[in-house]
Amino acid sequence: DALRVAVSVNEAYLDAARDADLGILPRLEYGGSTRLPKEAYAKKPDGGNAPVGRYASWGPNLLHPATWEEFAALLDETVGGYYRDYPQLMGVLWRMRSERVCMSKGPNDIARYKQETGALDLAGYEDWWHGKRRDFHMMIRDKLRSYRPDMKLYYYNWDPDGWSLGGYNNTAQDWSDFYNVHKARAYHERVLQA
Repeated sequence: DALRVAVSVNEAYLDAARDADLGILPRLEYGGSTRLPKEAYAKKPDGGNAPVGRYASWGPNLLHPATWEEFAALLDETVGGYYRDYPQLMGVLWRMRSERVCMSKGPNDIARYKQETGALDLAGYEDWWHGKRRDFHMMIRDKLRSYRPDMKLYYYNWDPDGWSLGGYNNTAQDWSDFYNVHKARAYHERVLQA
């Protein structure tokens, strides 16, 4: 019943947006579902689960094929089943929050790195892993383009990039300005001047 209600609400929203000629960009926040096999969890070098942000004790490993299978199914559910009837669907925004998809350094990951690169040590592992993350993003982009060539992937890395959307000492007016499309630029300039 809950799934049927969610689908009908989603379709009502899509109908209203289509009728109003509004583009839609669904926001995804993916960190692996409970259906993801434990072998597809990001790992520490000792084989234990890699620590992730505050929302879970584990995260998906982008290097494991089951992670791609699950993400591709998510795209099919959110966009693939709707893009023909709802041409205003523009793609997806994947918002990464609380490092739910962290770097995996499990024994299988390290072995794969050494096999693919011929490296004897881990000096270039992080660069290699980030290349694999880029490849994962490109697979998402290509999956969206398989629905329709103009669909886009937008990615917002909320936490780990070393910058934030605003200070935590903001006043109520600061936050109001920050989230106001007409005042956000002025707020940003004030923060830069401080």
